[in-house]
Amino acid sequence: SAAGYAVDADSFTVDAGGPVARAVMPRYGDIEEDQVFLVAANMPATRMSIAANAYCAVDGIGEKIAVDVLAPDLPGKLLAAMGTSYQVDSFLDSAGLPKAIPIDPALRQRALAAVTALKCRRPLPPGRDMALVWGANIASAGGKLAGADQRFDFTVRKPFTARFECSR
Repeated sequence: SAAGYAVDADSFTVDAGGPVARAVMPRYGDIEEDQVFLVAANMPATRMSIAANAYCAVDGIGEKIAVDVLAPDLPGKLLAAMGTSYQVDSFLDSAGLPKAIPIDPALRQRALAAVTALKCRRPLPPGRDMALVWGANIASAGGKLAGADQRFDFTVRKPFTARFECSR
């Protein structure tokens, strides 16, 4: 071993596990009713397993809300459009991605292969707590499973209100 201890084995099996979420964006603050989430995993997950096993859970609604897995090039477009900010830098850092996303679309797609854009299939009710759940059965192309549910909690922004008063 690196520490100088004798090792009694000719070979070792290393299990890297499946695709676990390393970072989710947005990272904080209230979210919109039709929020798009970016989930960066430690390895690419199959789109079919994400669609089948990720979901939105809304406080007060007793059912899982399915997610739509959005176009594979959307994460790169969104990150490029958002530019440099603390939230983007923090997301990229937590995801283990370079801060400088390649400009070339093919290179950008390859760099962001493990980042998925998704959104809840129906609008979220204003003012409610909700969670995006990255399910235990989300799989890599090789069939490795995430192994445990991961929950990311948010609050949907309050409904828009306006008040008008006339002094007459």
